[in-house]
Amino acid sequence: MKNIQQILSFLVVLSCVVVTAARAQDEKTIPVLQSDGDLNLKSGNNLLKINFQGVVRDLFIELPTDMQKGERYPVVFGFHGDGGPKEAYNRRLSPYVKKYKLIGISIQGTPKRVGSGASSWDHHDGSDVDVDDIGFIQYLIDYLNKTERVDLKRVYATGGSSGGLFCYRLVKETNLFAAIGPTKCGMIKGSHEPDAKTAPLAIMQVIGNEDKSFNGSSNRLTMYSAEKRIEIWRDFLKCNPKPSINTKIEGMTIKTYTNDEGNEVVYNMLHGVGHSIPRSIVPVMDGLIVDFFMKHKKP
Repeated sequence: MKNIQQILSFLVVLSCVVVTAARAQDEKTIPVLQSDGDLNLKSGNNLLKINFQGVVRDLFIELPTDMQKGERYPVVFGFHGDGGPKEAYNRRLSPYVKKYKLIGISIQGTPKRVGSGASSWDHHDGSDVDVDDIGFIQYLIDYLNKTERVDLKRVYATGGSSGGLFCYRLVKETNLFAAIGPTKCGMIKGSHEPDAKTAPLAIMQVIGNEDKSFNGSSNRLTMYSAEKRIEIWRDFLKCNPKPSINTKIEGMTIKTYTNDEGNEVVYNMLHGVGHSIPRSIVPVMDGLIVDFFMKHKKP
């Protein structure tokens, strides 16, 4: 019996090695597409390499399997935290590509320095990443619009940690999004506050009350506390200061602030959770965020 178990364990490990090797081989054989060319997107999952402004970007774009020509779909971007990988949000968004017939996009960030494996995002002026991440997101939306695939009123972004910070910069510096869902991240003072140029949108913030940025930060980056950033967006959108409170989900306190136009600021606090969100909570959190996205579109 013991020998059988050992053999089965060996076969499982071997299969994982073979799958990993096959995936690595597949990635090496993927052609590098140019940003002025045709990406040749097909229904289902597309693993791409795109040369944008001289930098090769790796990403997944998953399209609905029953996609119809000329029909336009919502787009949800997922931005990983420092280190990646791009597969993380591809896996996490995939169920909602099927459920809502949306387009899921998961991009590999750029290394902070040559030879570094810790990829991140250009989430504020002076970040460690010297690439035009905002320009690349705009390019992808422009391409999907040119090929008549995206509903420009229903573009959304979520991300964790540095990917969440990038969500804040995107809404500060573009008018692409109907809603964002940053998770387990702060909001950088002097970089992310909405201003007169910021388009109204809906926001859901998810953060654990034991996260390193829950009470703000004054170390490497100066950030607002979770309560303060909700207050900033609530005031910017002129939401009713009295929230509706949903405490039906165990381990979460959810407060929703709404304005007269229907924009919402949702504060989802996870009880007893730090920067690493337990795997059991992640799908619940993702479901809440994507369901929230589907309620909102640009006027």
